[in-house]
Amino acid sequence: MILRSAFYGVGAGPKPYRLRDKRNTQDDPLDEYVHRLLSRALAGDVTCLRAPGPLITPDLVILFVNRQV
Repeated sequence: MILRSAFYGVGAGPKPYRLRDKRNTQDDPLDEYVHRLLSRALAGDVTCLRAPGPLITPDLVILFVNRQV
């Protein structure tokens, strides 16, 4: 729902968004943008982690963090 709201508007029409310029072949501004969207909007026990560098799979991971351990 977070991504749908960010990328699509009323009637499922696409919403414009801005990405920074790509610096090199392995650089991925879309991954950074999606990570930022999810990090700001996910609930307290759910988090989004980004790969620490280029050419690492997966690009993003969404996980539940149990803080009661």
